[in-house]
Amino acid sequence: MSSKTVRRMVGVLVGVSMIGCTSHSKEQNLPPDQVPQAVMDSLRNKFPDLAVKKASTERENGQDIVEVAFSARGGSYEAESTPQGKLIAIDRMVEVRDLPGAVTNAIHEKYPDAKITSAEEVTKNDAVAYHEVNITSGSQRLELQVDPAGKIINEEKKSAEDKD
Repeated sequence: MSSKTVRRMVGVLVGVSMIGCTSHSKEQNLPPDQVPQAVMDSLRNKFPDLAVKKASTERENGQDIVEVAFSARGGSYEAESTPQGKLIAIDRMVEVRDLPGAVTNAIHEKYPDAKITSAEEVTKNDAVAYHEVNITSGSQRLELQVDPAGKIINEEKKSAEDKD
């Protein structure tokens, strides 16, 4: 192979890898005391008793995102926000037994042997947008997004290495 061909191949590989990086970058840990004040103010406005467990930043689709895991009101939450404090989504961990019937019925209708392993209620604009539910069905592990009416709006296969 000529050196010119090798350079072209390297250029293509670098270009392709850069395209992948522009839409989603690696999450970086953020010490809780370095969470932007605007984010903390927005969260404290909704959760005065919050206690930050961990925080991170990442870039998604060209937008900086601050993720904060915290406890409040006796529960566990994760929030996504812009650095300026605009809340994008708030995830509340829920017990499987507390999922709405429409959600569990939709899951068991499509996956009769499904075992629900974990669930979150995802709120956007102060309303429940969907439930994110992790299941095992046979040898498959899936993450489902199910709207409050029981419609499965997204399905993602998970590998053995993915955490619920």
